[in-house]
Amino acid sequence: MALIRNLTRGKRLTTPLWTRAALGSVGLVGLLALSLFLGGLAGTAAAKPKHKIKFDMVRSAAATNGNCLASASGQVKVTSLGPVEEMDVEVSGLPPNTEFDFFVIQLPNAPFGLAWYQGDIETDDEGEGHQTFRGRFNIETFIVAQPLAASRPRSCTTNRRSRMRR
Repeated sequence: MALIRNLTRGKRLTTPLWTRAALGSVGLVGLLALSLFLGGLAGTAAAKPKHKIKFDMVRSAAATNGNCLASASGQVKVTSLGPVEEMDVEVSGLPPNTEFDFFVIQLPNAPFGLAWYQGDIETDDEGEGHQTFRGRFNIETFIVAQPLAASRPRSCTTNRRSRMRR
């Protein structure tokens, strides 16, 4: 019989032969399944090249017509990492040491269509910035535009007071 140490008492306990045999076969099957799984992952990673999308960012018509940020430029590269994508954004020609809100938009000119805030990009002392975002940036990405629901304005204090009165 195999011996197992009892953690609370520090004594060795015996294990029945059937338990050892069951654990041994489960361990062998588990090891075999794990090696097949990892081998499959390695084969999948080697077989599929990483899909990439590259494009230049453009200024909106209003920014161009207003001569706003005339030297601004940006490049975007989206690389598939399997279940997610990595969006690498590089910008230049912007005001130095400034934090910009980065939005993903449907249309390049107003009205911009469906959009979401992705994150911040901060420029250095030369007006250049870089940020990497991870998420879904492919054909499977979707956004839902729900109709506006009527609601009354609330604040933390009014909610707290109404609960305290009950």
